[in-house]
Amino acid sequence: MELPVSRLLFAYVGASAVAFACSGGGSGGSHGDASTTSTQGQGDGSRFVLPRLDSSSVGVGVSGDATTGATAEWLAPMNAARAAVGVKPLAWDPIAAQVADAYAHMCNFEHNPNAAQDYAQLGGGSGGLGENIAAGTTPESPATAVADWLSEKGSYDYATNTCASICGHYTQIVWAASTGVGCAHVTCNTNSPFGGGEWDFSVCDFSPPGNFVGQKPY
Repeated sequence: MELPVSRLLFAYVGASAVAFACSGGGSGGSHGDASTTSTQGQGDGSRFVLPRLDSSSVGVGVSGDATTGATAEWLAPMNAARAAVGVKPLAWDPIAAQVADAYAHMCNFEHNPNAAQDYAQLGGGSGGLGENIAAGTTPESPATAVADWLSEKGSYDYATNTCASICGHYTQIVWAASTGVGCAHVTCNTNSPFGGGEWDFSVCDFSPPGNFVGQKPY
């Protein structure tokens, strides 16, 4: 999928998971740290999509309410995509949402290496989290972020369990073993991945994580 200059896309899996194996062309690459491995894709400019979390973050250079009244905006398109492939709907995970909200308020567009730790410390259990994030020049709504992730469906071949380009955000959303999700959306005015100005940051954390190498999502 070609994205405008104001977008990028990334996906992340928690400490207990490994990256979904993608094959084919495009601008995909891999990123990892000591406890996580993730699949990334980068567009050609004005939008970014990635996963992340952190319960100790503070709201610096941020405006807006991360979650209030927005659960349906996140869940409805995700669960429609899951229903289309015969997968049970996701439920809202308030602890995952708390992690996503705290991390989004850091306004730092990169993977959170402490996702699983933060979730466990808040009482979410030791199963870890999968994570999709999106960044775009303002305005970038939650609905737009989810639509971008779901647009990767066309890159995924279920028969061969491979991606023509980037599809890890889509496969995380429809991963049957992931049963909960919590999301946050903030407007930031610092650390812009676009070189300056306000930008919108969307974060969704999935419990338990998906995108295990060698496994199909459903």
